Amino acid sequence: MKIKSVEAIPLTAPLKRVMRTAQDSKSSVSLVLVRVETDDGVVGWGEVLGRWTPKSYAVIVMDLLAPRVLGRDPFDVEAIWADLNGSLSGRGGGMLVEAIAGIDIALWDIMGRSLGQPIHRLLGGVGRTHLPAYASSIMVGSLDETRAEAERLAESRFNAIKLKLSGNVQADLEKVALVRSIVGSAVQLYVDANWGYSVWQATEFSRRAAEFDIGWLEEPIPPHDREGYQLLARSAELPLAAGESEYTTHGIRDLVSSRSLAFVQPNVSRAGGITETRKIGLLAHAFDSYFAPHIGFSGVVCLAATMQLGAAAINFHSLETMVIPNLLREELGTEPIGHESMLGTDGRMPVPQGPGLGVDIDLRVLDRYRV
Repeated sequence: MKIKSVEAIPLTAPLKRVMRTAQDSKSSVSLVLVRVETDDGVVGWGEVLGRWTPKSYAVIVMDLLAPRVLGRDPFDVEAIWADLNGSLSGRGGGMLVEAIAGIDIALWDIMGRSLGQPIHRLLGGVGRTHLPAYASSIMVGSLDETRAEAERLAESRFNAIKLKLSGNVQADLEKVALVRSIVGSAVQLYVDANWGYSVWQATEFSRRAAEFDIGWLEEPIPPHDREGYQLLARSAELPLAAGESEYTTHGIRDLVSSRSLAFVQPNVSRAGGITETRKIGLLAHAFDSYFAPHIGFSGVVCLAATMQLGAAAINFHSLETMVIPNLLREELGTEPIGHESMLGTDGRMPVPQGPGLGVDIDLRVLDRYRV
């Protein structure tokens, strides 16, 4: 079996309404799907985060990376990953590693499909067929908007919910108190600052929010501020979570080895695909941190790959289950996976059991949103 062709397909779809965080506002979602086909007709799909400039990522995949994988054995994922990561004369990062993710995920999909097994079986599964899930997210908005969404989720099957913070400590504390009063004490509450705080603001927020039983404080400060995370880990009264903005095990190594993070959150469509994201999860396990991968506004392939990783990771904590409509997640697959409606009464989500990723792409929908 050899790799015959690689195709990168940039996609963009509108959101039903503008979604706000402490960092930005989104009116659409974008990504790049990568289709890899072998000489015996097996097709695998991958996804690149490509949130802002999907066509630029597609160029990287096609012009820089694809020529390096044609004719190679798709089962040689470690060698291929290392070669692609060195394609810019040294260890890569940023857009390069995000682009590698698309090819890498597709190769794992090919391996699973050719063997008739879901990827979590190839990874050495732990017998996990369902994943604990949390609702993501109550976005930044008015008190009335926060109240309405909290009331809706309080009636759902979720037993954990995430609230986005605005970067204003007092306003954020008011919303935390409001959500906690609505969902009650039995529901776990997580909060996500999207880098909206300084170290000192995050410390103040953690001290004042501790009474509300917060499960984690996610990305309180910018990801490059390693010293800031170490300071917070020593002073904060809430467990810290981060990692969606990291690309490799080397990038997140210091945060994990310094015991700054209780929860490590790589995004498989950013962090080099399944090959590298699995290593990040293992690194987290070595330092007694939980593996809680980020999904956010990614598409159906990222979701499927994350669920396959979660089913195999010994230290997996919870599946980010987006409750905000996303056409590239909900329509792009021929069958739904990881949707709120599929949540069990125990707050767990079934893992796809089909070969490879366990998801097939609807080509008509793909053409509808192709850039």
